[in-house]
Amino acid sequence: MSVLPVVSPNLTKVFVDQEYLLPTFLKFGSPKFRRWVLDLSILQRYHGMRDIADTWERTMTDIFEEKKRALKEGEEALERQIGQGRDLISILMKENMKASEEDTLPDNEVLGQARHSATHTY
Repeated sequence: MSVLPVVSPNLTKVFVDQEYLLPTFLKFGSPKFRRWVLDLSILQRYHGMRDIADTWERTMTDIFEEKKRALKEGEEALERQIGQGRDLISILMKENMKASEEDTLPDNEVLGQARHSATHTY
């Protein structure tokens, strides 16, 4: 299923807002406060983008947790999954496990790296 038909109209609508309003909006309050303001907004286009971001976050977290369980079960369990352990998240997690204790990243940072790479890969 392609997300482009859902994302594209929302992106087009918020482009002008992104250029002019977003830089100012990001200077106020904490992320929790900004989320609260967004939830109160009457503009549905913002709710659509929020929902897309929430779905993306939930999906990435679910995939990460599934990979984490598979890694604990062993390499065979990881290879039975889609990507056979050669996907980005699996590679990041395996390399993090190999790192020395001082270089090991917490799970939330590994997940952040995976999110960043998935959204900025062309």
